Amino acid sequence: RASRRGRRRRRRARLGARLLAGARALPLERILAVLVAVVCAGSVMAIGSVHITTMLVVGAFATLALFTAWLLGFGDRDKLPVFGPALLCWALAGWSALQLVPLPMSWLATLAPVNADIWSRALLPWGDGPPALAPISLDPGATWVEVLRWHSYAAMFTASATLAARRGVVWGATLVFVVALAAGTMTVGHGLLGLRQVYGLYQPSFQVHPWHVGPLLNANNLAGLLNVGVFCGLGLVATRQPPAPRWALAIGVAVVLAVSITAASRNN
Repeated sequence: RASRRGRRRRRRARLGARLLAGARALPLERILAVLVAVVCAGSVMAIGSVHITTMLVVGAFATLALFTAWLLGFGDRDKLPVFGPALLCWALAGWSALQLVPLPMSWLATLAPVNADIWSRALLPWGDGPPALAPISLDPGATWVEVLRWHSYAAMFTASATLAARRGVVWGATLVFVVALAAGTMTVGHGLLGLRQVYGLYQPSFQVHPWHVGPLLNANNLAGLLNVGVFCGLGLVATRQPPAPRWALAIGVAVVLAVSITAASRNN
């Protein structure tokens, strides 16, 4: 039996080595760059990923980017360090997940009396008594979304930092600037065309100013992205080897800044 177990372990080790060698043969850095770009651009252009379906897709791509970053830096701790902000995000995801653990009603009454009172009367419309177990969260579905959101933040921070360690900060700044420019240009395009629906398809559930219709309907969120894009664009203009002609970058910065001003965000 011991010899059989030893042979099985050796087979598994060889199989794992082959899979890892095959993964390393792939253009992992290029794949990671594409995944990071897709998540950054897609999460913004898909109406800020506020809908659960979009968040699930973004979370799946972010997890795939995290796995690709792990393969890219496997066995080399210098290329895949532990990032404090990512650990903080995962800690917050774990803290949110703890609120989903079913607890006896007596425990819940001690930890969160108001929540226990609500859960004790939640089944009264159906003529049932209080449940034996209940979580702290009063909306488990929304809490699961928060767990996914914090995990996605951590995954993208790790993937982006891993990519920046290999390609430098110019690539990341360029990506943020391009995403901000795309969001700003799309917002201006909606205003010029007089569209009241995002992409002519999605009707916002609240009243939106005609010139504020775009991928990010919240003026504060839009202005926040555009402001970060402005600083990234200015940094690209000042760098020694800009990724595009300086005059083109300067025009892009002017456009992003103008849209940020017209957003009329109260938090700017």
